[in-house]
Amino acid sequence: NKICYETSFVLVKNMNIPCILGTPFLSLLYPFTVTKKGLETKVLDNNLCFEFIYPPRSRELNLLKENSTKELKNNYKIKILKVINNKIEKEICEVNPTTFWHRKKYEVSLPYIDNFDEKTINTKARPIQMNTQYLKYCKKEIQEYLDKGLIRDSKSPWSCSAFYVMNAAEQERGAPRLVINYKPLNKVLKWITYPLPNKQDLIKRLNHA
Repeated sequence: NKICYETSFVLVKNMNIPCILGTPFLSLLYPFTVTKKGLETKVLDNNLCFEFIYPPRSRELNLLKENSTKELKNNYKIKILKVINNKIEKEICEVNPTTFWHRKKYEVSLPYIDNFDEKTINTKARPIQMNTQYLKYCKKEIQEYLDKGLIRDSKSPWSCSAFYVMNAAEQERGAPRLVINYKPLNKVLKWITYPLPNKQDLIKRLNHA
């Protein structure tokens, strides 16, 4: 139809398979539609069709997902999964919630600024008033974290005030969030910029994800 499309090719010796036109060629046809016959487009009021060499085949890309969804509808398997899940929560995660946290532990030092006198440490911070509900929740939350080993009794001479916030995210979660005011401590610490995590460590984690 006297219509010419210019595109580039890479010549390879002894190529015995059909030529594949890639994205650069397809971009020349925009807009086009894919039919059972081939790629159809319209240029200068002329309908063009680039027929497929072989009929298109549908691939089962979501086969694993479909099979998993199908298996999860089995009542017997659902019951087994619930039993295993409850056993893991009671016997493992309840004792140590960080059991399945595979990550390296890093210890960093927080040096004071020069000429800082430890005698000026704020050992008594003015408590922020909490209502009875928040105070009760605070004691319960601290005890839970102590029992699970997520926190431990502090030996630091510093005393920083704490309070609860109930913003939109906390309302959606259904629980307040504890905030600790570390500003007095940050004022007397040296400004240290710690490097990003090692790239190789991050890649290794992705490899086993």
